[in-house]
Amino acid sequence: MSERCIASLRLTTGDTALDVGCGAGRSFAELENRIGAKGTIIGIEQSPEQLAAARALVERCGWSNVLLINTPVEDAEIPFVADAALFSFTHDIMRTPSALRNVIEDLKPGGRIAAIGVKWTPWWHLITNWRTWRGSKDFVTTFEGFNKPWSHLENLVSSLEVECTTAPTPVIGRPGLYIAAAEK
Repeated sequence: MSERCIASLRLTTGDTALDVGCGAGRSFAELENRIGAKGTIIGIEQSPEQLAAARALVERCGWSNVLLINTPVEDAEIPFVADAALFSFTHDIMRTPSALRNVIEDLKPGGRIAAIGVKWTPWWHLITNWRTWRGSKDFVTTFEGFNKPWSHLENLVSSLEVECTTAPTPVIGRPGLYIAAAEK
């Protein structure tokens, strides 16, 4: 599903992509495949440990077009106007309107946004919601907005499409998932 989410950004060679809450850089390879060496990836991550892992990945892969920023997203000074922004399993950031505004302000007009993450399924899917809770509880600070994690984003963009599903994952089992695609 992550590949499909990144594909919705419609990146082309030379584009600049923001990986918001990039963690250890798990999306970098797929972004790099789409933008090529002439493009730029800007990874924003507030955890120094996660950013150190991302930096090690960049060095191992020999990518010279990745800029890493160690700060909370709402405080990030993004040095370029970007073509697209990816939010991959970043529930806390998706629930922070000031972080979303900061990213969207640094997208060009018509810039694309894609988000993927976990969410609650309808209440009667008790086992799925239990798996979602169990697999997410150590990675989020709040379950506020887990019914509709993209709700703050939809107020800031001109168009938004959301697909909700369940899918097997290596860590959680089969949680509720969503992909949201939007344009500035």
